[in-house]
Amino acid sequence: MKTFKQMLIGVFTSVLLLAGTGANAMIVDVQLALVLDISGSIDDNEYNAQMNGYVEAFKNTTVQDRIGNFSNGIAVEMFFYASNVKVASIEAVLKTAADSEAFAAAIAAITRPTVIAPDRRAMLPHEIPGLLSP
Repeated sequence: MKTFKQMLIGVFTSVLLLAGTGANAMIVDVQLALVLDISGSIDDNEYNAQMNGYVEAFKNTTVQDRIGNFSNGIAVEMFFYASNVKVASIEAVLKTAADSEAFAAAIAAITRPTVIAPDRRAMLPHEIPGLLSP
């Protein structure tokens, strides 16, 4: 189990990475980092509970309505990490209920990334095209 300090550092780092710089920077109303621990200390039941919670949250009509109320949308990036190393991520800009539903479907389709030793990179089981839209 990661310490609170390690998790907090991961969240702040994720928010900074999500902010973007230069030509790729976008104006959004909210930047949201979802950080999932996929290290060996998290079993499949815990991993599935986290993922199902995020899927249900983005399918929730109250959440979708709130997303729709932002004029510039929200930027969401989901990070998967193990042993303090970011191993994979997906990102999207959500502006509508349909965007939120698409993101929920995309993350529902992800199977647990696997860590590849020794450089601690991971691979998502498939690419998720078109999630980042201006």
